[in-house]
Amino acid sequence: MAIPSARIELPRVKRRKAPWLLLVLLVLAYLVLWAAGAFLVVGDRTQPVDVIVLLSGGHETRLEEAVRLYKSGTANRLLITETGAIPEGGGPRASTLLQRQAQAAGVPEGAIATTMGRSASTVDEAAAVLAFCDRQGVRSVLVVTDPYHTRRTLMIFDSAFSGSGVQVLVRPVRGHWYQSSTWMFSLPGWRATVLEYAKLAAALAGIPGD
Repeated sequence: MAIPSARIELPRVKRRKAPWLLLVLLVLAYLVLWAAGAFLVVGDRTQPVDVIVLLSGGHETRLEEAVRLYKSGTANRLLITETGAIPEGGGPRASTLLQRQAQAAGVPEGAIATTMGRSASTVDEAAAVLAFCDRQGVRSVLVVTDPYHTRRTLMIFDSAFSGSGVQVLVRPVRGHWYQSSTWMFSLPGWRATVLEYAKLAAALAGIPGD
């Protein structure tokens, strides 16, 4: 007598659907973050001005960009904002070190000036630069700063220089580590972007900041 063989049914394996939704969400998230970074970065077309303004407190790439612009003939004077900051470990003020570095890079000593007083914020720097322009009869300036700092800088300087007759241009540092398309892939990028948006919101609300 034949014994019927037992039929074993294996569990059906469900086919995973292609993760299109996840891919779309990732692309959308990247585009939003890219736009957030791009919003912070503004820049005017370079043209001849009376003075190139170097905002102190940034990385040495700010100085390199200012020197490059000076050597290209954009202006025949370089103005460094005075913050009174002293490097860790002591020594000359940051503005003095910037002057020395600018001279070493080829900018004549007589072409370099610093603002008066001590600036503790971008608002203070704008006021100090305006005071310099009034004293020296300057009619146009090009402000050099980090890319993520340009929109807030332009907003603050436009407000400070309103009605002065002085033309204000802003220039982001070229070749800077902060790029609108890649900032989200690094911790410094997140730190800079989040902090800058907080400062921008504070400035719009009229709250003093740096």
